[in-house]
Amino acid sequence: MRKIKLYGEPFKDSWLLWHEVSYLLERCEEDLFKQISMMVQEYQVLKSIKFYKTNVTPTKINQILNHDPNYLSYILKKMEKEGLIRRTKDLDDRRSIRLEITPNGNSIYRKATRSAEKLPLYLLSDLKKNELSTFVDVLQKLRIKINDFRNSEYNF
Repeated sequence: MRKIKLYGEPFKDSWLLWHEVSYLLERCEEDLFKQISMMVQEYQVLKSIKFYKTNVTPTKINQILNHDPNYLSYILKKMEKEGLIRRTKDLDDRRSIRLEITPNGNSIYRKATRSAEKLPLYLLSDLKKNELSTFVDVLQKLRIKINDFRNSEYNF
């Protein structure tokens, strides 16, 4: 793929490239996970459960993923039906749900992780260490700004 024609204005160019890269990255991930009959969002949930390890709740998962709560609920029900996770009531707080990965979910997670780890290694391989560090800093700033925007009442 060749470079695209840009405006020659940093703000417009960055916005255009951001959208294109975002779209292309989503397609890459979707294609990768389709090979193992899994949705990207399912992998993200399994990875989040692994991150927290114990006392994992849908609320904790959503702190990482920032999905619409109804969509997350749909994904969790689908994953439970597929035998990837188990949802149980908390013994101390019957209103709360705990999530854990099943043995089948662990097996699928390991297989998916082997594939998933190769994509960023490939995509970021041309960046020097200082460029990668700057990239991470910029992404952190953007993530904060996006969350600020989503959690406020901006009117443009």
